[in-house]
Amino acid sequence: MTKKLLLFIATLLLILAGCNNSNESSSKHTHKYKTDEGKTIDVPDKPKRVVVLTTNQGNFQKLGVNPVGVDADFEKSKFVDDKGAKRVGSEDVEAVTKLKPDLIITYNANPKIKKYEKIAPTVPFNHSKRNFKDVHIEIGKLLNKEDKAKEQIKSLESYMTKESKKVKEKIGENSTISIMEVGPKELTLIGDNFGRGSEVIYQGFGFKHPETAKKDIPKEGWLPTSFENFNKYAGDYLLIPTEDGKKPKSSLIDGSIWKNTTAVKEGHVYYYPKNLFMYSDPNSIEKQTKYFTKMLTKS
Repeated sequence: MTKKLLLFIATLLLILAGCNNSNESSSKHTHKYKTDEGKTIDVPDKPKRVVVLTTNQGNFQKLGVNPVGVDADFEKSKFVDDKGAKRVGSEDVEAVTKLKPDLIITYNANPKIKKYEKIAPTVPFNHSKRNFKDVHIEIGKLLNKEDKAKEQIKSLESYMTKESKKVKEKIGENSTISIMEVGPKELTLIGDNFGRGSEVIYQGFGFKHPETAKKDIPKEGWLPTSFENFNKYAGDYLLIPTEDGKKPKSSLIDGSIWKNTTAVKEGHVYYYPKNLFMYSDPNSIEKQTKYFTKMLTKS
């Protein structure tokens, strides 16, 4: 073997070792992060193997971090690409362990949190504590990218404001809107911050609930109720998320209560696919905004 070849191999080995050391150090350098429970933990400055057991994978992607694991308990969205991430159950400790995470994100109600804390730094999120904008900024803080997250939210707010003007010009800025899931035996009224398009309609576009709905929806963000209360909670416009984006089969829709409601008689009822509106990361919200603008301004 020639000296030149030996020198080349030695140089290559040094480069590879340097890359490995760089990857290790990026994960070993940490900063303090205070969780929603008030606990301060050390999290990696540049995590390489994040497992996201919430609907926030798109937030991490927007900030340049592609998770290695995402929550299989939620349907895949057309607006969020898994990008090769493994889909695992939120309580599947074994599957999460196999992914060798250096950071785990989950909801604070997950019963496996203590087991996850033994695997990697674990951040439990309280969903009801923040709106979609604050969630993104908080994830930016977690990843040491708070300024970038704030810039992204500012850009999104500008876009939503522009689109809201188009919608309000078409349906009236003082119109009330109700988002309801219609089941076989009951309704579920959706609040300001519970997916199904609520972030766009109420936070982004600034529309209001009917007064009775605003008063009765609890802080958890949703209210199951009987068909008899339909008129009580029906706004000027009704948005009905369904599995396939079509009118659901329900005795309510076939009955007189439904047919005699002003919004129904005036054709102000819209059906749309629920799975497009389960995620509230900036990319999803932007596309949901475009979807609703087109739907609500169509002649």
